[in-house]
Amino acid sequence: MIKDRSYKLIVIGMLIIFAVGLFFSVRFLRSQISLATEPLRNLAGSATTLDMDAWDKIKHRFIQ
Repeated sequence: MIKDRSYKLIVIGMLIIFAVGLFFSVRFLRSQISLATEPLRNLAGSATTLDMDAWDKIKHRFIQ
């Protein structure tokens, strides 16, 4: 009985830690991707260009 309860608490704690980590990693990736795909403000007519410096920073962070 006591073992079952402690195992359940450990599993629930691990699931909570996993969910919190997943939440923050999704927030981080979303902010980095939106930063990289924002149109450049200094180019007058080009609203669809990518900020390649920011995109290269994202790629470098995950493809080391």
